[in-house]
This record gives sequence, structure tokens and C-alpha cells, in this order.
Amino acid sequence: GSCTACLVALHPHRAELRAANVGDSGFIILRRNPSTSQSTLGTLDAMGAAKSRRQYHVAFRSPQQLRAFNTPYQLGRAPDDKGDGSVPDGRFETPHDASLTRVPVRSGDLLILATDGLFDNMAEDQVLDIIEAEHERAEPQLLAQRIAHRAKELSLDRDVDSPFALLAKDNDIMWGGGRPDDITVVVGRIVEYAANDKTP
Repeated sequence: GSCTACLVALHPHRAELRAANVGDSGFIILRRNPSTSQSTLGTLDAMGAAKSRRQYHVAFRSPQQLRAFNTPYQLGRAPDDKGDGSVPDGRFETPHDASLTRVPVRSGDLLILATDGLFDNMAEDQVLDIIEAEHERAEPQLLAQRIAHRAKELSLDRDVDSPFALLAKDNDIMWGGGRPDDITVVVGRIVEYAANDKTP
């Protein structure tokens, strides 16, 4: 069998997210847009915030790793591999091939970690629509359920121009509608750690 993989962790002492990603699973970080009284001039967020009147914008999206269209990097081992694992199987990648990223985060950021079943069927604006339709204090689990449910609906829609369909057409492949696939979504909210907080 084979699979993609995406591991994320917060740095214990800095406002920084670290990630290792193999394939086309991944994550996006959503950041609340500043009010008109708060300036972002000269910051990395200035461009994203200026282009939108939304409550949130996509502050970061992890890069995909693809061998070719619809052929993501994968960890795996084939049934016909009789070796002891000491010699790499050229059909698969290894953890050493992972894309490593370090991303600054802020209190209030939303982290959305998902398989390609989400990203193939929902554009970033559609994810933002769901986030902004809920109360700003909505539980992350509720947000994950809402996003996954909508992604499943779109994956079964034969008329929608899904992100997967648009990319297929860019590669001269005729594909209409969504792409049915496994869909896993995890949502987390970044909160500021106080020195007097107890470690769980």
C-alpha cells in the first residue's frame, strides 16, 4: 500500500508552525484580516488583506509534491518488493523527500489540515465561505465537519468546475465535475500560551 503524509507541530517556544509534507495532502493557514484602523503596511499579510474584504484570508498554503498530474509523491511498499527495505523502491518516495516548511503563526489563526479530497473539490474561497458563515468562536471540530461535508457534496457534483477539473483541463484531460475521494479534515485554532497556563 501507499499513502501521502502531512505532519505539523507548533514550536514549543516560538510562534512558528513546522511541517513535513509528502504528496498532495497539506494545510492552509487562515488569518483574520485587520480592521481599517490596523495597518498591515510593510508586512507579509498586506497583499492578502488588501485584496479582500473578507474576515479571513489565506496566509499560507503548503506546496504540493507531484511527479505528474494526479500522481503525488507517496510513501509505500509494493507487494512484489521482496527486499528488506535497505534499497529504496523507485516507485515510491521516502520521508527524506518530504517538503519541510516553517511558517510564522499568530494567535487567532486557523489551521486547516486535509487530504487532497478537500483541495481537489473546494477552492480556498469556498473554504472561507464556510468559516465566515459560522460564529468566530465555533468549535474547530464543527468547522472541520462543515468543510468535509461540503467537500463531499461537491465531489459528487458532475456539473461543478472543481479545482481538480480545472487542473485536469490545464493538462489536456477532459474532466467535468468533482472528484470522489477520501476526505479528511482537521481544524485547529492557534491560541496564545500564557506563562501561568498549565501544560495539559
